[in-house]
Amino acid sequence: MKQQYKLGTVIAERELSLKVGRKKQTVLIRIGKPKISNDPKMDWYCPFQISKIGLDTIKAAHGIDSIQALLLAMKMIEAILVHFQRLNPGKLT
Repeated sequence: MKQQYKLGTVIAERELSLKVGRKKQTVLIRIGKPKISNDPKMDWYCPFQISKIGLDTIKAAHGIDSIQALLLAMKMIEAILVHFQRLNPGKLT
């Protein structure tokens, strides 16, 4: 069964504007405080959420410590947004 994450305390947030043609929408990125994993195979995880582009579920990046989990969450957010923008050409600012 896939683990469901909770965002918890938000430590960082950014609001972006996505314009595709004449349609404009807001994309909200929120990063939660890194936490120690309950899974003995994992050390830390950092939850994050990208809202309003069909990806409202909370995802997480795992790392050996809180800093690596946070950095990997930011990399995952970047990769998701780049992929989304390739599928939906427009201006993301």
